[in-house]
Parts: sequence; C-alpha cells; structure tokens
Amino acid sequence: MNILDKIKNDHQNKSEQVRKLKKKLKNRIPISKVKEMLSLEKRNEVNSNHYAGWSNFDDEGYDRACVKREARIELLEQLISMHEKKVN
Repeated sequence: MNILDKIKNDHQNKSEQVRKLKKKLKNRIPISKVKEMLSLEKRNEVNSNHYAGWSNFDDEGYDRACVKREARIELLEQLISMHEKKVN
C-alpha cells in the first residue's frame, strides 16, 4: 500500500467519523439559544389587543395564550437547569 492509498483511507475514515458526529448532533439546540429564547419569552407579554374584537373580548383565547406563555417559560427554565446539572 503506497502513501497515497494510506492518505485516502485515512481521509475516508475521518470523513465517516465527521458524518456520524453531524448526524448525532443534528437535533441539538445550543444552550445559548435556549437562554435567548427564555429572555425573549420573559420580556414579551401577551398583548391583550390581539384578543379584542369589535364588540367583545376573547377571554378564553387570552387566558390560553397566558397559560402557554407561562408553560414555555417553565419548560425553558427546566431545560436550562437540567443542562446545568448535567454539566456540573
């Protein structure tokens, strides 16, 4: 086996390792992105004007939006705390 064949085989092996790692990491989100999403979610309140009609106010829709917002905040905080526990 000459040097070119060795280089080619080495390159193919490393390329395969990189492909496997990319596939494994494909569905991951960086923790900085999760923290950014949490800060945005905490900063933005549910706008009640979106639930006001011409003659009535959609209480159920507004309440659902508030509950969803709180659930998202809680979930993001749990994800961050789980990550910090895993790292430490």
